[in-house]
Amino acid sequence: MFAGLFRNLIGNLTLKIFIPLITGLKAIASGVNPLTVLRAKFREFHVEETLAEKASNQFAASMNKVVDANELMISGIKKYVINLPSRSERLDRFYSNMHELGWDYEVIDGIEHDEPMMGISLAHRKVIQIANNLNLDYVCVMEDDVIFPNIRQTNEYIVKCLQSVPEDFDLILGGYYTGTKIGKYNQDWHMVGQFCGLHFYIASKKFYGHILNHDGKSHIDRYMNLQDDKKVYCTNKFFAMQYDGWSDNVKKVTDYNNDISPKLLL
Repeated sequence: MFAGLFRNLIGNLTLKIFIPLITGLKAIASGVNPLTVLRAKFREFHVEETLAEKASNQFAASMNKVVDANELMISGIKKYVINLPSRSERLDRFYSNMHELGWDYEVIDGIEHDEPMMGISLAHRKVIQIANNLNLDYVCVMEDDVIFPNIRQTNEYIVKCLQSVPEDFDLILGGYYTGTKIGKYNQDWHMVGQFCGLHFYIASKKFYGHILNHDGKSHIDRYMNLQDDKKVYCTNKFFAMQYDGWSDNVKKVTDYNNDISPKLLL
């Protein structure tokens, strides 16, 4: 600690005394009025300090910008689950989860398509279109294979995290696969770059247009990754994952959860 204070002291002395002194001596040697040069130098120092302080304050302010806790409560967010009518067995598991969580939700029929990724895209767009028509500020979208690894702590954890969710979010995720973590935002959230997985997310109204513009010719989560201005965050602990088993999307049995470290899970 003392070494750090000493370095700061030397740095300030160099900046405020030695540099101006050397500058004044050089001015005298060059036949220039030293007061003129020193006034300019001190103005330069003042501008630099002001800009540095401003930048520091802006960064600190941005790190403290979170959504008002009263605006974003999980109990008050409209929730939808996407389910293909031909896969009604998936809803049995989902009903059990929702009963334990005590959440209200609405089932939205998925869309059968020769190209599964097109059907998935159309189904997600269908939900977002409903949210847009209802002028919802936020909407929670789930796929019928979502699971909550630690369901007894899920509600408490989500409520806690939503109290510190970044103010500028477009999407917030309950978990993802093969994602790129950009950096920690605060004690509850980190920013995500590339990600795969839309089994649980909350979308902000300002991002609805991006989703509705998807043409279905690529996986919708990969399309979202291409939006340069997107702000995607995920909880530091994943509270939502997907059941392993047969995937209508990739037409095979999946076991993605084997690649997820237990340390990441709630």
